[in-house]
Amino acid sequence: MKEKIQNPLLTEFDGVVHGHRDGHGFVQRDDGQPDLYLSPNEMRAVLHRDRVKVRIIGYDRRGRPEGRVTEIIERSSAPLIGRLLHENGVWLLAPEDKRYGQDVLIPKGATGAAQPGQVVVVELTERRAAPRPRESAHHRLRPARPPRGARDRNHRALQRAPDRPPAA
Repeated sequence: MKEKIQNPLLTEFDGVVHGHRDGHGFVQRDDGQPDLYLSPNEMRAVLHRDRVKVRIIGYDRRGRPEGRVTEIIERSSAPLIGRLLHENGVWLLAPEDKRYGQDVLIPKGATGAAQPGQVVVVELTERRAAPRPRESAHHRLRPARPPRGARDRNHRALQRAPDRPPAA
């Protein structure tokens, strides 16, 4: 009698998300097997320290497993510490812990007496998964960074005296 071998690509595993400051993350599996890599796209729907159910969707060129989140079992209840930002009429929290990898939208009226730029502690009371790229809803925002050269040129332009024309 042949023994039935289960396809690892169909198996789901429970674990805890560990974000990385570069935007990707890993799921530390409860069964002690190697961590699963989560792409930055997958990390949009979860936060550092969330408990999730994941499935292996493939392997990278080094043979390491890559995962896809199939279910968020439990959201982390730890408060976030970060800097409060007010950009274009929208309030955001930029977490100090870069493993969170995304800014968090703060509802209007929830800022109390806090001022932009102030370091605050935020308790997440309502959490919606960030949309996949093909969806249109937005709730977590991440400011776009200009290319390195453009940022340097803009910085130099700000340092010039306002009455002097730009150097040719």
